[in-house]
Amino acid sequence: MSDNIILEIKGLQLGSVAGAVIIDKVDLRLNQGEVLGLIGESGAGKSTIGLAAMCYARAGVHIAGGEILGYESVIAYLVLPLRN
Repeated sequence: MSDNIILEIKGLQLGSVAGAVIIDKVDLRLNQGEVLGLIGESGAGKSTIGLAAMCYARAGVHIAGGEILGYESVIAYLVLPLRN
C-alpha cells in the first residue's frame, strides 16, 4: 500500500448467514485528499460497502472475503480531527 492511500479494498465479498452472496468482489482505492462516492439504486449495497470499509457488518451479514487495508489510517483520519 502506498503512503498516500488511506483506504484500499481488494476483492471484498459480503455474505448472509443464509449463505447468499450480498456483495461480490468489490475493489476500490481512496487516496489522501480525495473524495469517493458510491452511486447506485436503493438496496444496491452502498451503505453495506461503507460499513464494511469500517470493518462493521449489519446483523446477519459477514465479511466473507477480500482485504480491507488502511483501516487504522482511516480511523485516525476520522477521529483525530474530532478530538481537536
